Amino acid sequence: MKARFRVNETYNCRYTPGTSVADIYSDDLFNCQAKDPSLVEMSRRFLHLFMKAFNSIYMEKGRGWRRILESAIGTLFGMLSSLFLVGTMKLLQRLRRAITRSWDDWRLRAAVYKTRFRRVCIFVAYISFMGWLTVQYSKFIGLREFLIGSYIGERRL
Repeated sequence: MKARFRVNETYNCRYTPGTSVADIYSDDLFNCQAKDPSLVEMSRRFLHLFMKAFNSIYMEKGRGWRRILESAIGTLFGMLSSLFLVGTMKLLQRLRRAITRSWDDWRLRAAVYKTRFRRVCIFVAYISFMGWLTVQYSKFIGLREFLIGSYIGERRL
């Protein structure tokens, strides 16, 4: 059902704070405008609600100072716990950096040892290959028989 409204007329409506939309109802519950209230109006409303809440909670007969003291202690312990948490986090960050740094040092040392081990393995493989190649070459040219024959010949003398 589509409602018809006249220009420059005042209607009853429901306003939700924080929005720029007003819902118009015919039940005459609220009188409001569709625009947001000003900053001064919102500050005045907040101050009024805060003072009402403060008076109802903290200024009860005989319990006012106790509530204020509880609030102060709660605030103090809240700040101390947040400082403790921040300090603990800083300590854990430093510990993590130290562990990471030592891990990086260990990895660097491992890389150096790995390189040295590779070089030793390559050197041993080179010596083995050259020894095998020398033996094969000496077999090819008959150097072994020549050396053995000359050794035997020297023993006969």
